[in-house]
Amino acid sequence: MSVSDLLRYLFMAAVALVILIVGMKLWGRQKTDRLVVRELRVLASETSSFEQITPEDAQAALFKSMFFLHLADSKLKKEPGEVLQKVFHGKGNGALFPTAEMGQTYTDPRETLIREGLLRNYQHCRTLGIFDETDGLNALEEGKIPRIFSGRAAGSSIVIRHIINKDVSPGLEKLIPNMVISPPAQEDEEDEMPTDLEITQAKSLATLLSGARLIEREAQDRIVEHYDRASAPPEPEPEPDPPNIPEPEPVIIPKPAPDGEEDPFEKSLPRN
Repeated sequence: MSVSDLLRYLFMAAVALVILIVGMKLWGRQKTDRLVVRELRVLASETSSFEQITPEDAQAALFKSMFFLHLADSKLKKEPGEVLQKVFHGKGNGALFPTAEMGQTYTDPRETLIREGLLRNYQHCRTLGIFDETDGLNALEEGKIPRIFSGRAAGSSIVIRHIINKDVSPGLEKLIPNMVISPPAQEDEEDEMPTDLEITQAKSLATLLSGARLIEREAQDRIVEHYDRASAPPEPEPEPDPPNIPEPEPVIIPKPAPDGEEDPFEKSLPRN
């Protein structure tokens, strides 16, 4: 074999190896993309988002959703919004909210609820550093409560806060769009009234839930009324009653005696 033939074969082998590596990477990306979309179409479905049996089941689905959104971001370089667009409207029979019949401009209110809930919590996971450590990712993948790795609450486990308090509308604690991945409250925050932002979020969510026919209009009105009272300024304390001071007894002034009569008060007392 001549040197030129050997070099040609080596070049062809190198090209084939490059093609094989590129092909494997493309195949791996496609495999990951199909995995992410398939899993999220289960985890972000209406049944998973709105009809979980227990709050713990809903939390586990939320954590797993965070894992697959991050997997798409880290491996496929796709932002969560882009991934969810494919999950909701992508090709195939598995799309959660196909727009062929309703038109491209129509947005199902349930889609809005699911999208906003997942994107909100994904950003919270970023802020809390949950994606920065293998332990956090493993916990999310298994649907377990992860630990926080950034900020003042680093080392603590996350807690699930509810936009609409379950005491106001029991049952909403099982809805994923009502869940917010949060750091644990500090002692001075435990008994605080909801902030103006939290009140606005609760009222807005109640409106969306009613528009999606997940709660009745009466339930929406009750929720809104509750948070209206929470945002109302406190009533001024009533002024204390004045002290009960007894009226002074009237002073009796004797009338003067008529002319010619002796004033009995001027008479000398008789001596014994």
